[in-house]
Amino acid sequence: MYFARFCGGLDSYGENVMDIKEILQNQGIQTRIVPCEIEVAFAKAKENLEAYRKEFVALSQHRYGSITQWLNKNKSKNRLEDTDEVLLELLVELYQKVENIEQILLNKSFAYVPLSGEGIANFVGHSVLCMPENVFEKGQEYYLRIFLNAFPKRYIGIFGKSIDEKIVVFTQIHQSDVVDFDSFVAQMERLMILDSKSALNALKGVE
Repeated sequence: MYFARFCGGLDSYGENVMDIKEILQNQGIQTRIVPCEIEVAFAKAKENLEAYRKEFVALSQHRYGSITQWLNKNKSKNRLEDTDEVLLELLVELYQKVENIEQILLNKSFAYVPLSGEGIANFVGHSVLCMPENVFEKGQEYYLRIFLNAFPKRYIGIFGKSIDEKIVVFTQIHQSDVVDFDSFVAQMERLMILDSKSALNALKGVE
């Protein structure tokens, strides 16, 4: 996924990370920064704060049913260490698809709040999300809805504050979402390390 990024842009990648880290360090924030591709929708919190707060709660409590609650509970207690994760993910996704069909038939499908901005985040860190373009107004509070492409895949709501035109630092996120988001960051870091090794080996082969 990230092989081309490392093969074709090691220098620009390093420069981007250093720029982001410098901005974060100036704010007293220490975190790893790793490349990613995350769907993000966002809007200034003051645009429709009450509606955003309702969705923030609903995404955590009602988007998925008892299967995900059971999964998160057992993950937190390390009861799934010996479980085949691929099989488990397939079963959970199958259950969620059936549940979504049921919700549609009952006219209870989730209605997402319209957000004025959208894009693809290109870097993340713990409680940090970065965009490739200047889409934020520095110092403003934002509500974000991101698609977490990790197990279990789902949308999560986040409140954050922009410390730069490209960077938002999370100010409010549900604890269960923190665990999964941090796991996603760690997963992206592992992919980055593997891809960077592959890219360097490829460059050595060319030499």
